Amino acid sequence: LKPSCLAQSSGTPNRPLRQIVRGAADRRQRIHLLLAMACCCAAANNEAEYIDAVQIPSGGTAKERLNAALQADLLFHGVDLAKFDPDQHTSRMKDLTKENLKRVSTVLKDNPDQCIKIVGYCGPPQHDKALKLSLQRTRLARKYLQDLGCENQMAAYPLGYVDDDVGGPRCETSACTPQQVVHYEAEVELMFITELPITFYDPERPEQEHRVIFHKSPLGLRFRTGESPITLIMVD
Repeated sequence: LKPSCLAQSSGTPNRPLRQIVRGAADRRQRIHLLLAMACCCAAANNEAEYIDAVQIPSGGTAKERLNAALQADLLFHGVDLAKFDPDQHTSRMKDLTKENLKRVSTVLKDNPDQCIKIVGYCGPPQHDKALKLSLQRTRLARKYLQDLGCENQMAAYPLGYVDDDVGGPRCETSACTPQQVVHYEAEVELMFITELPITFYDPERPEQEHRVIFHKSPLGLRFRTGESPITLIMVD
């Protein structure tokens, strides 16, 4: 309801709102009109404040609404990693991000079986805390959606600062499968462990297994857990 609509609903579309209020029949009617005007102004201000918020078509299909929701800007305030410690401090999301997450939550709650991946980025320069900071941001976005009532499976996946990326501190979302959520979450756990025991063996001679404890990621290997203890996903 906008102020122009209020004038039309009063039956006197050409009269200023002040005259409508003054001409109200009794005190109760004047109070109702003033409250309606306040609501209209608040709605107009809210509309103007979030003019860049994601637009989700109300009459679209479920897929169209999901695709629109996943384009939402999820921006965060930048930090100085020389002073900011992700283990002790909390990154702040922008007000636009909170509004966008509210709109995204309406779509996810309509599709509770839809899984999503939330990817976190940091702005330059490269820093050894960037990966953990981007993880914190993805988990903050996920927690915000969960607090809004979303029960969807969501993977929080950090990328830190990517060379030549100009998008700044943010999160991006995309659709994924339940199996991918499990794999992404497991891979994140491997990113931050201090040691990883792996047993190598020959299926033809299982008695000759060899156990190694890695204190850093094995050179040239990327892996994640799956149905087996370790699933190799890349060999450079």
